[in-house]
Amino acid sequence: MKIKSFVLGVVLVWLWSVMPFRLIALSGEMFLVRPGGPHLVQGSTHYWDAINLEARLEGNGWSVTYAPNLSYHGQRAYGLTIPSEHAVIVDADLSWDGRYAILAHEGGHTLQPIWAGTQEGDCFAEGVATVLLGDGIRDHARFLGGVRWTCLGVFLVEHRAIYRAAAVLND
Repeated sequence: MKIKSFVLGVVLVWLWSVMPFRLIALSGEMFLVRPGGPHLVQGSTHYWDAINLEARLEGNGWSVTYAPNLSYHGQRAYGLTIPSEHAVIVDADLSWDGRYAILAHEGGHTLQPIWAGTQEGDCFAEGVATVLLGDGIRDHARFLGGVRWTCLGVFLVEHRAIYRAAAVLND
């Protein structure tokens, strides 16, 4: 365990010189938590944030709709991005705070690099959501915990694009 911690420490120190702090913190946290699904906050404190983010996505040419009981390949999904249709679909049963978190993630997908596959796209999108939401990083890290090494590579290569995407969605 000491060797693993030492290697992780060396990697994080090196990352400190390359990446912005928020993604460094997310990278470290991914290696410390167990993988799991998203924990969506209940409430409506981000109602206007969700409405504004929806308007930004629509202003960028994406339709945003809400539908109950979303699934993707037979698994529960809280949001979907369909690039061929320029469509974002969010679970209608979520609270406004949950919708805001999912819109931030799906908004990241709308701006992800063309080369990104499913795992890389989720890393990019969750990186954008982490920067955009400015909330705690633990839940973001749990969501990415199963693909931590892939995400570390995406964050190293695309950290500037992640921050640009968050800025585009935040304007």
